[in-house]
Formats: sequence, C-alpha cells, structure tokens
Amino acid sequence: MAFSKAFRFTNHKKFYSLKQKLPKPGDKVYVGMSGGVDSSVSAYLLQKQGFDVSAIYMQNWDTKDEQDICTSEQDWFDVQKVCEQLKINCTKINLVKEYWNRVFSVAIEGYQAGFTPNPDILCNQEVKFGALIDKLNSLASTKTADNSVWFATGHYTNVLRSDNHPPMLQRGVDPLKDQSYFLSGVSESKLAKVLFPIGNLIKSTDVRTIANEIGLVTATKKESMGICFIGERKRFHDFISQYIPATPGNIVSTDGKVIGTHNGLFTRTIGQSARITVDTRKWFVCNKNIEKNEIVAVPDHNNPFLYTQKISAKKINWINKKPETKNGLKLLYQIRHLQSPKNCVIVERDNEFVFYLDSPVYGAAPGQYIALYNNSSCCLGNAQVSKIHPGYRLDDSELNLFRDINIQK
Repeated sequence: MAFSKAFRFTNHKKFYSLKQKLPKPGDKVYVGMSGGVDSSVSAYLLQKQGFDVSAIYMQNWDTKDEQDICTSEQDWFDVQKVCEQLKINCTKINLVKEYWNRVFSVAIEGYQAGFTPNPDILCNQEVKFGALIDKLNSLASTKTADNSVWFATGHYTNVLRSDNHPPMLQRGVDPLKDQSYFLSGVSESKLAKVLFPIGNLIKSTDVRTIANEIGLVTATKKESMGICFIGERKRFHDFISQYIPATPGNIVSTDGKVIGTHNGLFTRTIGQSARITVDTRKWFVCNKNIEKNEIVAVPDHNNPFLYTQKISAKKINWINKKPETKNGLKLLYQIRHLQSPKNCVIVERDNEFVFYLDSPVYGAAPGQYIALYNNSSCCLGNAQVSKIHPGYRLDDSELNLFRDINIQK
C-alpha cells in the first residue's frame, strides 16, 4: 500500500532525541506495536533514524474463548496495515500462557483476597518487558555484543542514559500522557536495551501531526480504554464474577454495626461507593476485613477515614541500586496514573516499609502500586501496598521527618 497523498517527507529528527549507548543506523530494532497511533509513529520515527525495524504484536488474550471483549483482531489488522505502509515486517507472538500465569491469575487472586491489583503494571513488568523481550532475545538471529536485542514501544516515557550511570526511567514530556507510573516495575537490565521514540513528544500535537502527515491508517484511531481482558463493553463486576465465586458477607460501620451485605470483597473498592444509603447519606468503603470477610464503610465522600497519611509495603522494587532506607528516605510518590507527585518519607522497620505521606491521600488500597520518583523526574521503582491505615494523621515526630531529611536527587 502506498502512502496517502497527504504524505510528504519531513525531517522529524527534531522530535526524536536519543543520548548515549544506543543502536547504530542499520541495527535491528523490534517495535512492540498495539495497533494504535503511538506505536505506529514510534515505528516510523525509528525507521527514519535508519534502523532496521521489525514490528511485534503481542497476543495476550485468547479471543476465541471470549466474544467481543478485546479488539485484538482489529488491532492486529491495523498493525499489518501500518507495516504495509512503512514496508516493514510484522510478526504476531502468542503470549497467552505467559499473560494468564503472570498477570491474569495473579490479578484474580488479588481481587479474590479483597485487594486492588493493577494488571497494567504487571503486564509491562512480566510480559511486555519480560517474557516478550526474553523471547526476542532467544529467537533473534542478529544480536548485539551482550547477546540481547533492541526493543522499542510507544510509551510516553524516556530512558535517561549516561556513561557514568545506569539507565534510569524518566517521565515523558507530555504531562497528560506520561506513562512512567505503568513502567515503574521494569528492571534496569531491560531498560538498558529499550527505546521510547515518542517520550519527548506531545500526543495531541506532535504524534497526531506526524501520523496525519504521512497518512497512517491509525492517525485518527481512538485510544483503547480499560483492561484488555475485560474490555469496554462489559461491567467489571460481571466479568470478574465469572472467575471468582460469590462469598457473601456483611458491610459494617467503623464501630462494627451491620449496615448491609455484599457478595464478595472484590465487589467493592476502597474509596468508592458502598452502594448503601442510610438516612439519605451515601456510604463509602474505607477498609476491608479479610479475616471476617467484611467491608467497612463510612458516611459521606469526604469522611476522614477515606484518607490516610500512612501506608505500608512488604518490599520495594527498585529499578536501580537500592538506596538506604533505615534512617528514612524522602522521595516523591504517586499512587495513581497522572496523580500530582507528592512528598513521602520511607522508613524500613520490622521487615516492612512504612510510607509517611506529607498530605492525606484519598482511597489508598492494598494491592495498589505506589511509584517512587526523585526530584529529577526519574522513576526509581515501585511498591505494592500491603496495608493501609484509614484516617491516620502524622504526629509531630513524623512531621519532623519531612523537615530533617532532604529529598533524593
């Protein structure tokens, strides 16, 4: 297929800035393509840099078993059309087994236990930047001196590279699209051979402009929303109920009074509605008692028990070298994608990590991931929340930690 009439050759090199320890023109680069505009433009920019580009499409979900859940067949069709336009090879790699074992099953176990897992972070860590790269390394016929291949994706993030430091994950330039939160579990060894061609671009202007200029079939394609294995057409509860049996229990107030019932801890999320109204007041979930199979709720959306300044984690997944945490470590954090970064102090004690937050955060829940950053916009890693402390406020000694400890550079 030829480029559309709108195509004209333009030097897009100004959009694509790479630093040291990178592939040379002519080197093989595999691009993970999803069928969207971001990965399509990434492939184009890499091709214009003179790399030998091949596209890889991951099949993570068996659409033969689920009707109208994912748009995977349409996405694969779009990947092939873009590759035809760019005149590059494309290959579909089946990772259904890896996704089921490393992401879906783990997420289901989390939901069943009453947690709030993040399948997107798990998928990037375990499959896209895990099993897929490992498979490419084993299959590639041409490898670099360290026996690995170069891999690129259309994520809005960057890798900071220098001769004196290991590769560091850095926020994308577009404040509305930065995806470093979702990549906060990717290891340093994987980042060493990863490229993010659109990390320095703004999607609404730069990426869409490039795609329209060269006539990519994905130029106006809408973004895919929601978790792939659930899709956009089904309600989350209806889908998860197919895999988790109902376990009825009580919804109680903070003083233990029964105010309603539920069909499973996974049916309610901390910070969201408990689907109960008492005396015209709506109630919201503030905690879950796993042992008693109880959901704890409080009245009103701004109830203090829906906020906390203290959360705990059993371990921290550091991307680079583990910093010292025994005496306290001050970093920036965010517990949700695109949340404004806030200060926290991490203290390691009694075989767990305690996160003191400089301001109350709403709806923190076990199973969520807290991504950690220094003051240079580099993501240092993440931790999965294991415990929350509803309504907790810092005392004077804890507040002093923010004054006495400098933030990590």
